[in-house]
Amino acid sequence: ELPKEKETNIKVYPNPTSSSAIVSFNSAEGENAILNIMDLTGKIVKTQVLGKLYNGETNIEINTDGMTGGVYLINVSSTSGTKRVTKLVVAK
Repeated sequence: ELPKEKETNIKVYPNPTSSSAIVSFNSAEGENAILNIMDLTGKIVKTQVLGKLYNGETNIEINTDGMTGGVYLINVSSTSGTKRVTKLVVAK
C-alpha cells in the first residue's frame, strides 16, 4: 500500500493583502521549517526562519511592507519533507 500524502492544508488570509497576512498550516512535532516568499520569477523576496514547530496548526504572521503589488508564492519547507506552497496577492 502506498503511503498517504501528508496533509498540508496551507492557507493565507487575508488574501489579497496590503500590509500583513497570516499563513496557517498543519505541522508535525519537532520539524524545523523556513518560510520563503518568492516572486513569480522564483526570486526569494523574504525569508522567515520558523525554527522547531509543534504538532498541530501553526499560524505565522508575515509583513508585506516593502513588497510591490503583485502575485507571490509562499513556500514553507521543513525537515519533515512536506511541501507547502500557496499563492499570495499583495495589493498596493
